[in-house]
Amino acid sequence: MQEPERPLGLGILAVLSFGAALWNIQSAVMLVLLVIGKLNMPEQQAMVAAYQALPEWFRWFLLVVAIAKAILLIGAGIAYFARRRIGRSAGTTYAILSIGESIVATAVFGNFGRDTIIGVLFAVYTLAAVNGIYRTHLKR
Repeated sequence: MQEPERPLGLGILAVLSFGAALWNIQSAVMLVLLVIGKLNMPEQQAMVAAYQALPEWFRWFLLVVAIAKAILLIGAGIAYFARRRIGRSAGTTYAILSIGESIVATAVFGNFGRDTIIGVLFAVYTLAAVNGIYRTHLKR
C-alpha cells in the first residue's frame, strides 16, 4: 500500500522548524560568549549592554532553554519530513518549553517584545498543527 503524499504545510513546518533552530543556536552562541566574557560587538553596543544587564541565573536559563529548543526543533523537523510520531512529541515539547520560557521572561522583565510575540505565535501554531491538522500524518 502506497502512503499518501506529505502535505505541503508539514514540509513548510519542517523548514520553519530548522529556521527557528538556527535562531536558537545563534542565541545560544551569543549567551555562551556573554557567559565566558568574550562578547565583543563594537557596532552593537546596545545589544551587548542588554545582554550584560541580564541577571546571571537568567543568562544560564536562556542558554539551557535555547540549546534544548534547538535540539527539539532539529529533531522535530527531521521527523516531520519522515512523518514520524516522534515529531509530534518533539514539536509539542518544544512548544510547551517555548511558551514557558516566554512566560518566565515576561514575568521577570515585564516586557513583551516582537521576538517574544513571534516565538509564542510559532510555538502555538506548532502545538496546534502537530496535534491537530497533521496528527494523522505523523503516525509512523
